[in-house]
Amino acid sequence: MKRAERAVALACTFLAFGCGDETKSFAPTDVQAGPNPVVATLTQVTWTTSAPSIGYVSYGLTQSLGTTTTLEAQDATTHEVNLYGLTPNTQYYYQVVTWDGADAGESSIQTLTTGAPPSDLPAFTKTGDTSENGMDEIVLLPVTVGASSVIVAVAPSGQVLWYHVADGGQTVTRVRFSKDGTSVLYGSIDPAGQNSEIIRVALDGKSQVTWKVPGLGPDFVELSNGNFAAIVADTQTSNGATLKGDKIVEITPNDQSTDIVSMWSCFDPAKFPGDGTNGEWTGADALTVNEGASTTDESDDVFYLGLRNLSTVVEVPRASGKCDWVLGAAAPTLAFDTAANAFVHQGGLVISGTSLLVLDADGAPGTSRGMQYALDLNAKTATETWTYTPSPAVHVTSLGAVSPLTGNRWLVNWSTAGKLELVNDMNQVLWSLTGPAGSTFGYHVRTDSIDAPENKP
Repeated sequence: MKRAERAVALACTFLAFGCGDETKSFAPTDVQAGPNPVVATLTQVTWTTSAPSIGYVSYGLTQSLGTTTTLEAQDATTHEVNLYGLTPNTQYYYQVVTWDGADAGESSIQTLTTGAPPSDLPAFTKTGDTSENGMDEIVLLPVTVGASSVIVAVAPSGQVLWYHVADGGQTVTRVRFSKDGTSVLYGSIDPAGQNSEIIRVALDGKSQVTWKVPGLGPDFVELSNGNFAAIVADTQTSNGATLKGDKIVEITPNDQSTDIVSMWSCFDPAKFPGDGTNGEWTGADALTVNEGASTTDESDDVFYLGLRNLSTVVEVPRASGKCDWVLGAAAPTLAFDTAANAFVHQGGLVISGTSLLVLDADGAPGTSRGMQYALDLNAKTATETWTYTPSPAVHVTSLGAVSPLTGNRWLVNWSTAGKLELVNDMNQVLWSLTGPAGSTFGYHVRTDSIDAPENKP
């Protein structure tokens, strides 16, 4: 049961045992609501009680309310709860309910007006359907405009519901919600390499934790054990030339790192030099786990790595630390079906069961496309099952991704073009979101709710 569902169930139980009783010593007083001082799109509700208690907030667009926050975890006399995902510049009704043992107190139903994102945040243009047949989920993505990077959670309408401005002029290519649903994680990449970090910022914006990861690459995942797996640069010498390869590294919360696999152990640059420039060899740009796994650890004991400059995808079991199967131009162990087109300079990866989705940056002259393959590991083949080429043509140089949605729909992230498109199996564009001129999108995730977020590709 999700947090929000548990909260509703608890609220019903609490109301049955005394929410309508006479005012108690722990009834909420000094109830106030206003914009969160750090994240202006959040609404912060505060109250006090004369005795320690826990509480929650019910809210909605009418006096019937209808939505309930998670119950507070610890007894206190001063209370603060943030409301996430509300429409900016909109009036809502809300009520505070407190609980202590077997009795509850409640405030009167009051009104609040939500805040708005700062004017200097990127503005988005939405077109198309925002119903359940179109786009009805929130997208979390990093946006770079000029030298500035900002992380935003954007509603299907194009409204910014949450934001965090990345400091220091670093590059942000990957964002994810933390597994516990209380924070956003992102990679902050130093162009010089040494000061790169993975950063965890609380959803209320009031706390931040960093992990130093020298040489951090464009992608990482949070593991079930609380560690991270990340792409990290691995520079070595080959035939007298210094080449920058890549490896997958596991990082603990106390900044200890362990190599899982280096691409130097999987490929020989003399045989597979790739087509990178300025000493870039493998050009790893995407890391993921199997999104369709049903195991309790979400199968994060097996990783999938995209090597852009080798036009290759590899599977790496953590236990073996070796490249298991390989699909693409460099030493493939899987072959493209005779009718399938090969990807070239692929971006983001999504593996769901035996389905592989990639954004193919250079599959046709001047044109990028979204592609899906069915993998048959017994026959060792990859069969092309869907392709989307936009009209007019789009060409992205890096990043970007394709996400599978229910109902034969796909969300395509045209990264360096600063655009998202939702298309169906007829390759009709049902919905799109476009950033300001010159903006670049990094890797995104989707969620149904910011209050209880989950990472969907």
